[in-house]
Amino acid sequence: MVDTGKDFLTFLKANYRNDYDKVSKDNVDDALVNAVITKHQAQFDVWKKVPERIRDKYQGRIPDDILEAAKTDNNLTINEVHKIEEERDAMLSMPSLASIYDNPIITGIVLSEVAKNRIAAKAQHMCKHGCSHKNAMILAISSETQKALQEEANSGKITEESKKRAWKQIRDKQQESLKKEYADEQPEKMLANIAKQLNRGKIDKKTALPQMDVLMKKVKEMGREQKLEAYLRLPQSGYNKFNEDNKILFNELMLSHEVGTVSKNLNKVRNMDTKYIPVTEAKTAYVPTSYKAFNQTKIINSKIAQER
Repeated sequence: MVDTGKDFLTFLKANYRNDYDKVSKDNVDDALVNAVITKHQAQFDVWKKVPERIRDKYQGRIPDDILEAAKTDNNLTINEVHKIEEERDAMLSMPSLASIYDNPIITGIVLSEVAKNRIAAKAQHMCKHGCSHKNAMILAISSETQKALQEEANSGKITEESKKRAWKQIRDKQQESLKKEYADEQPEKMLANIAKQLNRGKIDKKTALPQMDVLMKKVKEMGREQKLEAYLRLPQSGYNKFNEDNKILFNELMLSHEVGTVSKNLNKVRNMDTKYIPVTEAKTAYVPTSYKAFNQTKIINSKIAQER
């Protein structure tokens, strides 16, 4: 029999029992052993990168989150693994419905273990994509709670009207949580959201502009200018659907806080000792700028040149 090594056999026994049984037999064919090794070599290489003490702790069946870390970390330490475990424990620590809602119909819901597992999985997925743990939990719990309320309404335990009121409170809490998340952690998204509301006529300029000014300042202070530019290129930002006036308004707001490519270009212009601005300089303006806004930028550039 080919010498597969103790570690490889431990790996197989914990994770691929059928293949372990095949290669553990007496007089096993070398070709079969080599085939099993080839089949699992990549997974085994990752598994080996996990500290031995951690491998022993889990009897060789290492959790996926630790293996994911090992894929990109060639020197995964025990302390790093402990941090992953702490984050996992925090993820599984689920807040009670009473700590989120004050509606007795909602707080009376008893979520099943299956629902709790789905909540943990959804929350973990959202956290991996930049959502905070607290916000991810609220959004994931909201989804499962709505399902439970629908089941109670279908069975006649609560009225349809009670279900609708409870659903409204759940939706309001979702919106509140998202707004706080965006304002605190991702101001560029909140900024675009307010601009979107302005463009749709849901709020007026008097209401929108002070909020947008505060958020644009926060984008600048947090060093999230590139995040803002990247987000505005996405369909969900709504930027491409803004009317011409609102696009100009948004660009002028960026200019006032020296955010984005246009501002960088204007700073270059201010430092130039020349009487004209090259066409190539203007063409590097902020990507989403419309033709009308582009002309506005040229006017601003001309004014700066005249002042010099």
